[in-house]
Amino acid sequence: MKHPFVSVIGTIQPGIIPQVFASDLENGFLSRMLFVYDPDDGEAIKWNDDEDLPSMAMERWLAFIGPAMDMGDSYNFNQKDSACYEFEQDAKSLLVSWQNLMEEESAESNGPYHIALLRKIETYIIRFSLIFQLMEDVDTGHTDNRRIKYSAATKAVRLAAYFMDNLVYTYDLVQTGKSVPIDKYMTFYDALPSEFTSQQALAIGHVMRLSRATIYRCLDVNSNDPYIEKLRHGLYRKKYQ
Repeated sequence: MKHPFVSVIGTIQPGIIPQVFASDLENGFLSRMLFVYDPDDGEAIKWNDDEDLPSMAMERWLAFIGPAMDMGDSYNFNQKDSACYEFEQDAKSLLVSWQNLMEEESAESNGPYHIALLRKIETYIIRFSLIFQLMEDVDTGHTDNRRIKYSAATKAVRLAAYFMDNLVYTYDLVQTGKSVPIDKYMTFYDALPSEFTSQQALAIGHVMRLSRATIYRCLDVNSNDPYIEKLRHGLYRKKYQ
């Protein structure tokens, strides 16, 4: 095989992530992973008779993967221009705007590892754009297309934002050991005022259906906590607004 690659997919319980990746915050290994979190993780899961993969989904997958594999077989990788894709101007402008905005937000927040994470995601977003364009080309039958369009870039931006949020959450989890479903954690943090008491945090968390134990885990901070500073007993301040 002239162009080997390995795709690794696996699962891990969020509760053991801090122990597994504690030594990988500085070496860049953790930021090379793309994490997928289930917003409903922790809720009861019951089997039912409708769990089989829908036949329509399988038919769609087979209709896509065949032409996609044929496209790969038709490329001559010894010729640099045989499989070269270029961005259409509006698609390129979208990615430039996204990167500039992310760069500004990272600089303003000074969040731990935020810029380092962005450096990885901004390379992935190019690949996401290409993948989405290939999928569109196969779906429409335009397999001779060599232009990445705005529609593919838009999907790539959404996917990059999703993985960026998950990476920030994972780094926070490794640093603090706080295991909270990602959507609830970020919404809870955003809902807190600049300065707040433990009673205010409990009231906000109660509205969001967070348990009392979960809220107190979020407030169990030390001087190295990346997001919350404890001013004195029962009084806290957000580090980033």
